[in-house]
Amino acid sequence: FPSHDITADKEIHHNYWTWKQNRNEARSELEEKFGYDTKHAMHLVRLLRMGAEALQTGSINVYRPDASELLSIRNGSWTYKQVVEYAEYMDKWVREDLYFKTALPTRPNLEYAANITMAVQDIAWTKT
Repeated sequence: FPSHDITADKEIHHNYWTWKQNRNEARSELEEKFGYDTKHAMHLVRLLRMGAEALQTGSINVYRPDASELLSIRNGSWTYKQVVEYAEYMDKWVREDLYFKTALPTRPNLEYAANITMAVQDIAWTKT
């Protein structure tokens, strides 16, 4: 048998229980009530939708027109099965359809991104 690092296992176990004891109580109650992390599910749905929108429109809509539905997901309106099925559907739609139809470039313009980053840093540093 290959050697096994029991110390690493103990650390993982300790870190898990430390996280469990110190996590947000309201979030923990939601997870206990519905059997899964509903806040994580809400963010998963939001990010999947934002990614699809970016591929379709070329822009990111931070203000969510579906905010009330997202909040209802966080409050447990979807079952875990519904979340998984939706995520699988969206993943397939993005990978097999939207990705090939988007007007977005396949690669980022790294020089443009670097120039923007430097300009923002210059603005931030000159204001201090």
